[in-house]
Amino acid sequence: MLYYVIANMIVEIVLFRPAEGPNRDYTNFTMYISDKGIPQVNERLIIMLVFGFTHGVAYGLLHLFQQRDWISFPAVQLSTVAHVRSNLVRIGKKSTLFAGVVTSVFWIGYNIFWSSVAVRVVMKFIATDVLYHSSRHGPRWWSFGLAFRLFWNTLITTALLECVHAICDQFLSKTMDVTNTSVDPNACLISGLNVEGSNASPESILTYHAFQELHQLVGYSPPRRADIFNDVICVPSTWKQISTKCLQTMNKGASRIESLNPKAPGSAPASESVNGLTKKKLAPGKGGAVEMDIFNKTKPVRQSTSFVQEALNGVTDLLDNLKGASTEELLVQKRLAEEAAAGKTVDPTLRPVLTGPRKRPEVLAFSWLAKTIGDFISNWPWLQKQFSSSGPRPSPAVLCVMDDCQLVIWSFQSLARMVDASFREDKMGVVQKDIPAILESMVGLLTSLEKFVGSAQFQTAISSSEGAHALVGARSVAMIQALKTSIYQIVRTFKNHLGDFAIAPGTVERLRQFVELDD
Repeated sequence: MLYYVIANMIVEIVLFRPAEGPNRDYTNFTMYISDKGIPQVNERLIIMLVFGFTHGVAYGLLHLFQQRDWISFPAVQLSTVAHVRSNLVRIGKKSTLFAGVVTSVFWIGYNIFWSSVAVRVVMKFIATDVLYHSSRHGPRWWSFGLAFRLFWNTLITTALLECVHAICDQFLSKTMDVTNTSVDPNACLISGLNVEGSNASPESILTYHAFQELHQLVGYSPPRRADIFNDVICVPSTWKQISTKCLQTMNKGASRIESLNPKAPGSAPASESVNGLTKKKLAPGKGGAVEMDIFNKTKPVRQSTSFVQEALNGVTDLLDNLKGASTEELLVQKRLAEEAAAGKTVDPTLRPVLTGPRKRPEVLAFSWLAKTIGDFISNWPWLQKQFSSSGPRPSPAVLCVMDDCQLVIWSFQSLARMVDASFREDKMGVVQKDIPAILESMVGLLTSLEKFVGSAQFQTAISSSEGAHALVGARSVAMIQALKTSIYQIVRTFKNHLGDFAIAPGTVERLRQFVELDD
């Protein structure tokens, strides 16, 4: 936002503030309105500066809402000049519409609300030598010349910034392995899909751009779908390259999820043997401290229900050891012992009554404080949850299970949309032969997700107070719902032809549920 405000103000200062000529009134905060040299606040300059700031904020909000800075991706690779020229009509229409809306809103708002406030601020802090301001010389509703100047400044500035955005988008797209003379959008798309990079590397943004473009064009661009279906000259074909990359992304996500699911009893690895002796893993707590560190990688679970309560109990036990006679009772007992040793007889009614061991005042005070703190924490479940240390902690691997959640969703949604559209648009039959592999991958991913959601690790992640673990649960549920929708989309279209495909029996049983749902 600050970048757009600064950029717009610089353009206003450099291009639209002439020092000489008929527009010199726009250069100073004070001007002289008569031959007598009466100083006057230059409201034309005030309105230009306020409008420049407003325009920068409005343009920044426009790009923030449209997210163009992050997801703009040119479909065709051209030279920079040709790319800007190809977008001139779009830039002109958008700049004209934006300039008209911003100028109209600002002109109405300034004349009603901002005019007097802006002039008073300038007279107080800048033009202190001006004693009055004559509203007769300020802008009015009928000052169409000034309004047109605002509109023209906005139009030129917006068009210039849009050209800068187009050049930046072109520069980003050139980092892909496509020549400048290439005009094949499918080659650009496949090149972006094949970019490898982690979530922390700059290359990952190209992969996200490519998957997002694929997701959008297969759903809302029939001409681009037709190009993919009809491109059978390339070896492998465009469809084959796209489907292979999407299936790889889905299978990678399924493998990552399956690695966290509990293994079947028969799938346990065989124990190793050395010199006829079998190495066995000792149970926790049976092999000493060293073996516990080796075999028990997770932090031992603490059995107390509350960290605060555990600390209070420890201090209470320490103070309980101080139980005994008070100082006064000790002095009385010492005096009685001395009298008995001296052979003195004292009237028993004059002796103090000894009640036996009692809690000292500091023990009573701390017990009251501990009870008060415990009651306070029990009344606030959120606070009690923060101090709680009981129960298993989620595994760090759970955080990585949904690293490429968005890419996986875009992959199977794009495949489902193209398979659904191929029933009507694929004249070459290049998609139908891959439908069994697509359905098996989708059903396999769905099965792995459902196992993960039903596992103890997922429940631990859901109940954890850490936001990252809770996000894993939300993403898992969202992916399951999106995956079921994509499978249902394919089954609904090819319901009468599923028997013609060679699909694994386990996948057929699961697909039958979607067929019954459609019936």
